Amino acid sequence: MRKRIIIMIISVIFFFGMIDLFVVMIKEYKMTEENTILLTATVESVNINDTGDNINLLININEYEPDLMITSNVAKRIDLSLIEDLENGEKISFRIEKSYKKYMADHVNVSDSVAFVPITSLSAETKDIFSLENYNATVKESGLPSRIICIVMAAVFLTVFIYFCFSKPRKNIKAKKTPADEISKE
Repeated sequence: MRKRIIIMIISVIFFFGMIDLFVVMIKEYKMTEENTILLTATVESVNINDTGDNINLLININEYEPDLMITSNVAKRIDLSLIEDLENGEKISFRIEKSYKKYMADHVNVSDSVAFVPITSLSAETKDIFSLENYNATVKESGLPSRIICIVMAAVFLTVFIYFCFSKPRKNIKAKKTPADEISKE
């Protein structure tokens, strides 16, 4: 009986943990103008590394130390020719999460520096390359398998809980003595 209760408690804890993770995953990936900041910079160079499975896009800029990175999920869904057409000296506007602002200061402490900062939108003087809406749609789409796994795991833990709630506990049944048992004792 004690094992049943422990399994039921663990199932409920994991069920609510999976639901909580699912909710966090939905809310966390929403970038807005409130939780990002808009910066401008001058393009120094653009590095595109397409390995087939992943596309790594880095934009070197003059004004700040770290490079700007376009994540692989976003890079797969935008027109790469717009990135390739960025020229040295061209002004761009981009958004980053507010938590990365400290890395974009003019004089960053070496221990606090990073090699690149992921951007959530990008536009040049004459063209929009990707917007916050594009970024949010891409992240939402790429996170779909993880959200499905959360829901499936929550359903499994709920099923385990329900099974143990409504199934009757097994009783320890003592084996009946058979004639063969009595013969072997003699």
